[in-house]
Amino acid sequence: MAEFAATGVADHSGWAILVTVAIDGDDPILLDVRRAELGEPGLPTMPYEHETRGMAADAADRLIAQVRAAAYANAHAALSRLREDLMPGHRLTAIAIRTPVLPYLPDSVADVHASWHTSCRADGVLYHNAITGAASALNLATVTMDRGSEEGAAAAAVGLESWRIPPLLRKLGREQRSWTAEHRRAAAAAICCLRDQDHDQE
Repeated sequence: MAEFAATGVADHSGWAILVTVAIDGDDPILLDVRRAELGEPGLPTMPYEHETRGMAADAADRLIAQVRAAAYANAHAALSRLREDLMPGHRLTAIAIRTPVLPYLPDSVADVHASWHTSCRADGVLYHNAITGAASALNLATVTMDRGSEEGAAAAAVGLESWRIPPLLRKLGREQRSWTAEHRRAAAAAICCLRDQDHDQE
């Protein structure tokens, strides 16, 4: 029987880091670290911020629809490949991702540009929505976490004092060429998400 796995996602405009962990006994283990490209050649990466400004409304909406569709397709393909690569030993059940910086993204570009607060965050939310939408289509549970809360939540999930989590996360990625604070936060979020999944199966 395949063991459960969960992926912590560090999302950006046009790409994301995917950090996948499992639990071996009481200890988290690192299964996979990869970068997922969400953009598409020939399409802008940050269309709300740049290309759609000054465009006619219909053309701007069409461009956003193209970028959104490409981002979703690429996110779906990336999560599908990851799930396939983990089998047969592990079954990907969930992703953990930061809480979105906007509660929703307006349908029209004009409505996005009507608010400075919305327009400077819209590109990031577009890719965030692509990832979570792809996860939903693949029947992966999605857990959202506030940035900065991951390590404390991981400590609670595994029943350790909070000071023990940073060295545990550093050890987890000790063989990786790149293991930044962002990787560690994604790993911590995945640990919480995986513990939630384990409890759901009890």
